[in-house]
Amino acid sequence: TVSECIAKAALERQESRGGHTRDDFPATDDFWGERNLVLKQGATGSVELSHQPLPVMPDELKSLFDAK
Repeated sequence: TVSECIAKAALERQESRGGHTRDDFPATDDFWGERNLVLKQGATGSVELSHQPLPVMPDELKSLFDAK
């Protein structure tokens, strides 16, 4: 179940970021920086995938990431 979740999440995320890299999607996409993928085992045993928005990052923390 865990390996299926990892594979489904990797296929769903159409970008490269940090340790997650894809040759077919080499760029970072801001869309994926605003959400988490949530995967869980459903009632029938299949893995269900959904998107969960991230809370807004405080400005003082965001400035640390933006100061490249």
